Amino acid sequence: MFNALIALPYFMRRLGIRKRLKPPPPRFLYKFRASPRDSSLAAKDEYIFRLRQIMVDSELWLSSPSDFNDPFDTAGRFEIKGSKAKRLAHIKAVVEKYAPEGATPAAIQEAHDKAARLTDSEILSMLRTSFESQRDSTGVICFVEGDPRDVLMWSHYAADHKGVCLQFEPARDLFTFARAVAVKYAHQYPVVNWLNGISEMEKILRRKHPRWKYEAERRIIQIGAARSAFNYNPVALTGLLFGCAADDTAIKATETVLAARAAAGLPDLKLYRAEKHKSRYELVVKRFL
Repeated sequence: MFNALIALPYFMRRLGIRKRLKPPPPRFLYKFRASPRDSSLAAKDEYIFRLRQIMVDSELWLSSPSDFNDPFDTAGRFEIKGSKAKRLAHIKAVVEKYAPEGATPAAIQEAHDKAARLTDSEILSMLRTSFESQRDSTGVICFVEGDPRDVLMWSHYAADHKGVCLQFEPARDLFTFARAVAVKYAHQYPVVNWLNGISEMEKILRRKHPRWKYEAERRIIQIGAARSAFNYNPVALTGLLFGCAADDTAIKATETVLAARAAAGLPDLKLYRAEKHKSRYELVVKRFL
């Protein structure tokens, strides 16, 4: 289906996305970036390097959940719920999958028999350790599908409105951005049944407390890819917004990256600037020339 949609002209593709993809991806996704942490050359160079990675090299960074700012993020509860036959079948599949190379059938059977004698509590204790390792090695890219004028997002993720916000359009790179799944918000941890296999792990990787709901977050999740980068189609990056408190240091550093993008022959971006509303606690966005 993606190939058929991608072959369509741009506006036909957008119409096809709304009709064929359920639910359709949002029109835009946003990513906030902090400004240089201070006025030093090192801080400026680091900012330019990180922004250039996205805007010129067209790379997106997959973070590890262990680096997130919310210690509750990716938490969950585990259970073992199912028939005795299902339990034994799952144990057999796990033992065979993780058997050392060259293990004999007798050794595999011995490992199976030993695992089958474990209590649910013993298995769950082992599972938590395994999950923490797997979770920390999972790569996650976070986006916002909500309003780029959200005051809290600028405060929390763009250095008190001093940074920038990048605008992506999923319709221009469906292979990448259609993978961005919506985060769900709830007061309780998600419950993962070990007998249902790894497919249930996504519950944990896309659940947060309702107080985070204002973010309207979407995530691209890639198992085993933490702290690495992958490329997206550069035409999907369509705009850049400066925060209302962006100073000359941040603006000039960003303009350096914009010049490098132009020199690389990549599409121009629409530039905007957020400004404080004159009478309300709101932001308004205007074109930046």
